Amino acid sequence: MLVVGVDEAGKGPVIGPLVVAAVIVESSGNYRETPNDFSGLGLRDSKKIDKRVRDSMERKIKEKSIDYNVVSVTAEQIDELRRVMTMNDIMVKAFTKALKPIDFDVALLDAADVNEDRFADKIQRELDSDKEFISKHGADDIYPVVSAASILAKVQRDREIKKLEKKTGRVIGTGYPHDKRTIRYIENHLKKTGDLPPNTRRSWKTATRLLKKYKQKNLSDYDD
Repeated sequence: MLVVGVDEAGKGPVIGPLVVAAVIVESSGNYRETPNDFSGLGLRDSKKIDKRVRDSMERKIKEKSIDYNVVSVTAEQIDELRRVMTMNDIMVKAFTKALKPIDFDVALLDAADVNEDRFADKIQRELDSDKEFISKHGADDIYPVVSAASILAKVQRDREIKKLEKKTGRVIGTGYPHDKRTIRYIENHLKKTGDLPPNTRRSWKTATRLLKKYKQKNLSDYDD
């Protein structure tokens, strides 16, 4: 039986892409068991694994899986899609894109919707598939193959953020709104250029708030 695990990295950041990964393995039917090819890797939620360990695990997962697929949705694409759909619908589209070229019997999904079943149903309809879809919150801590997908997605998103840092010559941090380095990067770019940095999700509340704050400060300085 071919089982695919699917997970994402980057749903919430204000900077950088959303990355979704799908990993395919052979399974006997007990999805909570670590697949034989992945034994000894210590698979779990990527956020609970040190970065250096994740990087090493990525290579092993790619080597040992039957197949895998990793897709990215850029910040610009997210902003464009949010004009016509919710972020949950974007997640459905991204998961569907990751699954579309893959042959599988069962899909294990890390639910990106408060309603687990609804998330699975939407993806199943998008794919027009009669395969089995199982969607769970925290699936990357329940099913090892979803943990593997979580790791591939996280490593790829980190890689893309590093590319942005190299291109800009600035420290961006994680790209998440709670990261002070990320906020500082946006604020410094606003001071320098008067606009948000490239690869910023302009539709995010954090981005609109920082842009509004910058413009208000400039108007205040002009009035003085």
